[in-house]
Amino acid sequence: MNTELKEEIYQRYTHYLAGNYNEKYIYRLIIQEGYHQNDVDEVMKDIHTDKQRVLKKKNKYRSVISIILYVLGTVVLLAGILLTIVGGFRFGIALCVLAVIIWINANR
Repeated sequence: MNTELKEEIYQRYTHYLAGNYNEKYIYRLIIQEGYHQNDVDEVMKDIHTDKQRVLKKKNKYRSVISIILYVLGTVVLLAGILLTIVGGFRFGIALCVLAVIIWINANR
């Protein structure tokens, strides 16, 4: 299969994807337009591989951000406990609540 045919099938895919069609339905529509199933299969495998690569990269950055937020939440919690012990009860409790909010956001 040449690159022009791949690009043409990919353009049809993006056109249907912009129309909010389901991927299985897009697959059927492209085959109904007269493209060979093997060619469509190859392009769809390439698209799926690209999606997985992008998703893996996003997950890597999300895990780094989650670790940073956990550390930040721990520091804020310790500061809240320390401030509560020293005498700023209201601010200490507020920092403890802020730490819980940070940990909740780290889990997303």
